Amino acid sequence: SATYSWPDDASVNTRGRRNMSPDPSIVRDLKPAHPVIQVVNMQSKARPFVMFEPGNKPLVYVGRVRDEVTNFPAYNHWPVSQVYSDGRFAQAADHATSFSISQNQPTRHAEAGGFEWVAMLYGATFDEPSQLVPLARSWARAPELRVLAGQVESRGYDVGQRAYLLRCSSSAACGELSLELRADAGSPLVNALLVLEGFGDRAVDVSIGGQRLEPGGALRTGYRRTLDGTDLLLWLEKSSTEAVSVRLTLRASAP
Repeated sequence: SATYSWPDDASVNTRGRRNMSPDPSIVRDLKPAHPVIQVVNMQSKARPFVMFEPGNKPLVYVGRVRDEVTNFPAYNHWPVSQVYSDGRFAQAADHATSFSISQNQPTRHAEAGGFEWVAMLYGATFDEPSQLVPLARSWARAPELRVLAGQVESRGYDVGQRAYLLRCSSSAACGELSLELRADAGSPLVNALLVLEGFGDRAVDVSIGGQRLEPGGALRTGYRRTLDGTDLLLWLEKSSTEAVSVRLTLRASAP
């Protein structure tokens, strides 16, 4: 890990440089080389963070700083700003809309047709940055999900939704299910979202390791209605570095 702070050296805090492309005085030799967690140490109790997939390359941005206004590269633009602005650089220290403290180059995923996409996970934390490591690993290196019993097809893990996707061949066929999340130290489990496409609007009981989860607590259930049917969404509150068994059984009562 590494910590960076502002204001920066006066040699890069000049008005004349604010419209220039990044030069060697701005592009730092950053450590670590490919960080996956960035935390902004604000004065609030909760600090914002963003997570990236392995391979991310950051750049600490120190250009376009207005010394007389703020210590950070700041922007005042509609609708937050209360002063006239060109929409880019802060002209006064009034309700700054955004700060450019870093520029990250996330891992890119190529798809057919020339499309590319990237994934980032945003949040806020009351904890120290080091305590975010299990969450980052659980998102970027999610544990493998295996179907042990039941009529359902695993479609893998979707990093964009932070969810495991499963598809039922039909609502009637997708009944009792037995699943296993193969967590370990390198791919820990920090909560899980299961999306069962085509499951229907039937109520279910869910147990982890043989213990039934109480709805509204460690289990939250939702239904998503589509043109093709109804999907069941299950959010499980569970952290583990060992394999976790999950069992779904139907309830007789309506949801």
